[in-house]
Amino acid sequence: MMTPSPYMQWLFSATLSVDIFYMISGLLTSYVTWTIIKGDKNLFSPVGYIISRYIRLLPGLVFAIAGTFFLSFFGNGPFFKEIINPVVEGCEKNWLTNLLFIQNYVDVEHIVSLLN
Repeated sequence: MMTPSPYMQWLFSATLSVDIFYMISGLLTSYVTWTIIKGDKNLFSPVGYIISRYIRLLPGLVFAIAGTFFLSFFGNGPFFKEIINPVVEGCEKNWLTNLLFIQNYVDVEHIVSLLN
């Protein structure tokens, strides 16, 4: 997409917004971790941190996978099955790798995604 002005390039390329998102999420993660350990770095447990993130992210992922399983029942049309069936089949095959958060490392050709 060509922008009418080079001064508007920052808006259309969105690199600044992505950098700000990463900065804010890192700041919030650091702040929450710092308040939990109360400034004493000996109280920080990397394993506990990973487990708490896993437990926090898991319900949304389970809901998304369950929704994908039932996606083929909610529509019809000339191209609906051609588009949705590969997504559902990929989800049926790789649901466990998604629940373990290793989908980027195992069987990457069949990642569950609508952008197949």
